[in-house]
Amino acid sequence: MTRFASPSRLATAAGLLLLAAAAPAGAQAPTGFAGFGGESKGPIQIEARELEVRDKEGVAIFTGSVQVKQGDTTLETPKLTVQYARDPAAAGAATGGGPAGSQEIERLEATGKVLVTSKDQSATGDGATYDAKSQLLELNGNVVLTQGKNVVRGDKLTVDLASGVARVQSKSRVQMLLTPNAPAKAKAN
Repeated sequence: MTRFASPSRLATAAGLLLLAAAAPAGAQAPTGFAGFGGESKGPIQIEARELEVRDKEGVAIFTGSVQVKQGDTTLETPKLTVQYARDPAAAGAATGGGPAGSQEIERLEATGKVLVTSKDQSATGDGATYDAKSQLLELNGNVVLTQGKNVVRGDKLTVDLASGVARVQSKSRVQMLLTPNAPAKAKAN
């Protein structure tokens, strides 16, 4: 039977993907997507039909209608895979009892349709990855970012979380629809 990795490590991993996935719209501040992601310090709630932990491989897999919530932000995906590195020195010490205490998240992967929502904003794609070392988030396939009536579409979204730079790419053309605020009263002529 596989040892169960620390629940706080798994929650942290899922939270990283949640926050990383929420970042794209925030990176789109000039187009009205500021503030996406909500509260980033609150508790993280994870629900899935199944959780498999392969501690020796450094992998935790959430499957079946995975839902990760933190504050006003929710991430939904069919499968979330968390890969974590184990400190060799700590891993050797841990062989006498329990998982290593210095596990660090290396990579997160959301497989299948990904939906991140926060208040009136959402980001969708066919899959998402987050690389902790490079601090790069990628949302791939049929990417759609929305806030109210504003929409950005492309094939791939790459966000450098360290610099805050986001790039939307498309094989054909990136599409953006901006809907300016309607005036409160129409002027009569």
